[in-house]
Amino acid sequence: MHGLDHRRLLAHDYALINPLQVDSQFWADLPLESLVPRGAADAGHYPLLLEFARLATDGRVDLLDRDGAHRRHSRKPFFSALLRAPGTSKELAAHLRRQMVVKGPAPTRDQVLLRYYDPVVFRHLLWVLNPGQRSALMGGVTHWTWCDPRWGWQQYERENARDSTRRMLDQAQWDSLKRIGLLNRSLQHWTRSEPDLLEGHVDFYRRADALLGESWTVHKLQNEADRRQYAALELRHAGIHRHPHLVERLALVSMGAMSYADACGDLDPAGLLSLLADIDNRTVAMDANTP
Repeated sequence: MHGLDHRRLLAHDYALINPLQVDSQFWADLPLESLVPRGAADAGHYPLLLEFARLATDGRVDLLDRDGAHRRHSRKPFFSALLRAPGTSKELAAHLRRQMVVKGPAPTRDQVLLRYYDPVVFRHLLWVLNPGQRSALMGGVTHWTWCDPRWGWQQYERENARDSTRRMLDQAQWDSLKRIGLLNRSLQHWTRSEPDLLEGHVDFYRRADALLGESWTVHKLQNEADRRQYAALELRHAGIHRHPHLVERLALVSMGAMSYADACGDLDPAGLLSLLADIDNRTVAMDANTP
């Protein structure tokens, strides 16, 4: 975990602490405000807002020591987010509470908790939400800073979107939000097992999510490991599942005759490249026969 330095800390006005990820010994004596949405129970499940202006100078410096002590026994960040917001703490707290619940599309319009305060969720909201929705989420927050588990400290500056009203999520956005847990677990797995898969890809999160979704909607892969392996293979070799050899195997997996891992277990790198070359040759042949 990347450490917090005093310049970054002092450049912000507020911080969010997740009580489910940080032991109370590190924050119980701080002047915190719980962001429990109206009517919700289990106050301990919601983030805490810390206004730095309520701390003396030595109190702010002490936060760095707390951060270091917490990091010695946890991989989770001490601060889930650092916020720069010119408004009052009352306005900010009210706004953040309102963002805690998100509604899905019609006809069900289900409501779920939006854990925007978790860094591994917020990083995906930047591509799931459109500019107006991102601005609506930010409200009076001008800068949102978080520690990404892979890339370290990141910062998002609020856009001046024309339409910053909170709009209903469409079905595709809703489906992506529901897959964030699967996407994050897949990212953790790939980071350990094949880290090069994550390197050099533009819009990697969006592409990986789309393939994880496709593994279910198109091929009905139910096992999480199968869905992850399908997405990884397609990320490495785009279009490879169009080959008749894999189409046949996917059909068997969909029927429950075998797992995806078993179906593709004999495909080594050379075999995969051979399948890709065959797809290219078939495409060229089709083009040549097209009047």
